Amino acid sequence: MKLKSLNCQNCGNPLREADGKLHCDVCGGVFDLDVSFETKQMEHIQRSLENSEASIEADKRALEEFQRAKEEAEIEAERQRKERMEEMMRPIRRRSLMHSIRTVVITLVISAVVIVGMIILLKNLDVSSKSKKTQSTTQTEVAKNYRITPSELKGAGAFLEEVSAKAIEMIKKDHDGSVYESTDDTLYIWNRTDDLHVMKYYLLTREDRNYLYMLIAMEMKGKNNSPKSDEVLDKEVYVMAYVENVLIGEDGKVTYRDDKIKTDGSSDYNFMWHADFETDKLIEELITAKENDSEKPYVLHEFTL
Repeated sequence: MKLKSLNCQNCGNPLREADGKLHCDVCGGVFDLDVSFETKQMEHIQRSLENSEASIEADKRALEEFQRAKEEAEIEAERQRKERMEEMMRPIRRRSLMHSIRTVVITLVISAVVIVGMIILLKNLDVSSKSKKTQSTTQTEVAKNYRITPSELKGAGAFLEEVSAKAIEMIKKDHDGSVYESTDDTLYIWNRTDDLHVMKYYLLTREDRNYLYMLIAMEMKGKNNSPKSDEVLDKEVYVMAYVENVLIGEDGKVTYRDDKIKTDGSSDYNFMWHADFETDKLIEELITAKENDSEKPYVLHEFTL
């Protein structure tokens, strides 16, 4: 085998072949051409190549292992990230689910309340409609058959005397006893007399209701209780008595539905006397106010016996 270049064993410089010998041009060394040396060099080179290939193969395997480990690490990291995300989303989903459930429950409750309210409202409207129909029918019957007129009331002398007597008797009981007024040196005492009378009657009529008012005057006898005085102090006070729903009964007689007499006063009503001292405001607030009511005016019929 012919080699292109070998190194000198003495100085390490390249050797050249000549005449079957190896010559070193630097140090002048001459060497026999040894086939075994060449073989060793080739083996060395072969081993170097094999080592290089093995190193390359090892590096390739290491690279493949690194890539595989990297991919597995990335897969594991992605799995862990998904687990963390799932862990974070779990309470959020739970709250969202609870919120949805509450919303559904509240919606169902509100719907149930609305439905029940509508049912109750419809029932009330139905009852109210029936009541209004019944009331309208009753009022129509009253207006048609039992409506009182001033002439009918004036002609019912016995009824007026009866209701007047009841009103006067009630006022007498309400004013039993004495009314006192004291000063530093004087005590005034008033007592009612039996002189009570109806000054005037007021019939107030409307399609659905009637009022009969009676303006009643009452004399009060008073005196100065001082031993040195014979001063007499008489007063006249006024009470408005009334009955509601005066009408013609089925028997053709005048009556009133509530069968009860009531009394009323004005804004100047005197609570110590249980009466008014002037008639103008009494009539204005109880009689004229009803006559001039823009929403529910009454027709006024004024008369005396």
